[in-house]
Amino acid sequence: MWIVAGDIDPNEWVGKWPQIRFDQLRYPEKMTVKTLDLFNKMVTDAEFKNSWSYQINSSYRPGDPRFHGKGMAIDGVLFDQKGVALPLETQYAFIKKYEWGGVGLYPFWNTAQGWHVDTREGWDHVATWWRDNKGNYKGLAELYNATGIQLA
Repeated sequence: MWIVAGDIDPNEWVGKWPQIRFDQLRYPEKMTVKTLDLFNKMVTDAEFKNSWSYQINSSYRPGDPRFHGKGMAIDGVLFDQKGVALPLETQYAFIKKYEWGGVGLYPFWNTAQGWHVDTREGWDHVATWWRDNKGNYKGLAELYNATGIQLA
């Protein structure tokens, strides 16, 4: 079993994870400490090294049997200084610098192109994918031919 934020006094959360916007997290007490630690590091670098902001679109989901339901996943979008979503290529290049176990890309979200990150374990590589406009999940190798998005 994983240690979750609910195992820590909520009064300590802001000190432990100062860059996380807890008002955007659903059920923050259900998120794993490992996920919050890595996410806090990533968004701290986004904000202080790049002057980017972020939005959380999804986190813990009750009843989800996968990583969101285990408190191990966050979906979101990174924005530039003007509040415009960064190109998906830029978001991916930034995210892959961190030790996520899974990274998914969503080029067809309604509001802005965004991503999924999770702290899955037990793989010898990072699980990567993208979701097409019909909701099908595909390997990143297919992304360029389908969308013109070129990942580095």
